[in-house]
Amino acid sequence: MHIKLNLILRILTSTLIFLILLSCDKKTDTQVKSYFNSNFDKSLSIQIDINDFNDYGELIKSIEKISCSDSIANLTFTKDNIKKRINVFSFCPEKIPIYDPKHRNTIYFENEKLIKNEKIFDIDSLNYILENDLKNYGENPKFAESPEKLAIIILDDNNGNLNSITLFLDKLTDIYDSIDKSVSLNVMMAEYIEIPPLPPNPNNFE
Repeated sequence: MHIKLNLILRILTSTLIFLILLSCDKKTDTQVKSYFNSNFDKSLSIQIDINDFNDYGELIKSIEKISCSDSIANLTFTKDNIKKRINVFSFCPEKIPIYDPKHRNTIYFENEKLIKNEKIFDIDSLNYILENDLKNYGENPKFAESPEKLAIIILDDNNGNLNSITLFLDKLTDIYDSIDKSVSLNVMMAEYIEIPPLPPNPNNFE
């Protein structure tokens, strides 16, 4: 009787351990989220993963190459077992169009700084700014004319750290999830180029 009882306890213990391990496996399943309209033509996109690049310069070159082939880069990054996909736009160096959006329709993430209407904000202000931009519909001249016109523009040096870009995109998508899922996130990436100050005008001196 004692031997049978031990055998039953062993079977129950093994079953319990198996169920716990199975439960843990389910918790680690990766969830996929996309931040573009469901009617988007996926045949136009080329998937890339941010982890496949060593720095921002490599990432930008890949996105520009995709743009030159008249396709769109579908960038994937993973955070806390959630795989997130966003369409990232850039300009093909061989055919750069004229693009001069109004300041109210842009949010810049430039060298780890948040810029709106040419003013620098702490990254913690992203929630406030993004919510106002997405819900403004042209009412306040300080914020976007419409959600469709809003562009999040990321600028960084070629040797920029991709960890900060990933953290920003993760924060951006988390806030977007809590505000509006009806429109695509319009994200652009480009190389940050510091413009030197203009030389002094000799006519300003007596």
